[in-house]
Amino acid sequence: MSDAFDRSITNAINSTGTDAVRREFLKLISSEFAGIHATVVGMVGNLSDADDVMQDACIKMWKNFDRFDRERSFRNWAVTIAANEARNFLKKRKRNRGFGLTEEAIENLVKVRTGAAEFLELRLEKLADCVAELSSKDQHLVWECYERKQQINDWATKHNKSANTVYSRLRRLRDRLYECINRKLSLAE
Repeated sequence: MSDAFDRSITNAINSTGTDAVRREFLKLISSEFAGIHATVVGMVGNLSDADDVMQDACIKMWKNFDRFDRERSFRNWAVTIAANEARNFLKKRKRNRGFGLTEEAIENLVKVRTGAAEFLELRLEKLADCVAELSSKDQHLVWECYERKQQINDWATKHNKSANTVYSRLRRLRDRLYECINRKLSLAE
């Protein structure tokens, strides 16, 4: 997030709301900012304009945060607001410059982005289920090498294993997790 964005959103947030609500909003927007921003960049076509749209969108999100249903996806709610701000921006730009994406093209971009985000979210949920099915030894290996981002060579040395053995084990675990995720997704359909 840019300094200008930080100042803009911080000023808006500090003017209203309780500390707990501010922290909740900042945590949610921080975790989803990159994906929302990517959607806006895809819609408006350049980073500078996208930053401007994101400032407006984040302020609007904050002003409407009390209406956000905590049982629903924050990402989808935020993308909807950001996409609406991007549409407004594009309408103004089209009036001023005489060009831009059609409403249908913009709507399709938003649908694709939202659908992809939902699909990735679902895959992450299934990944957590599949990791839970691994033995505790395998869970520990996955956690150490991926979650903690420990170097595989360091992990191998620490556990008296060859790096090739660890790489092979991780490859087999990735394959098992991939198959497990796909199996769970096909059962969910």
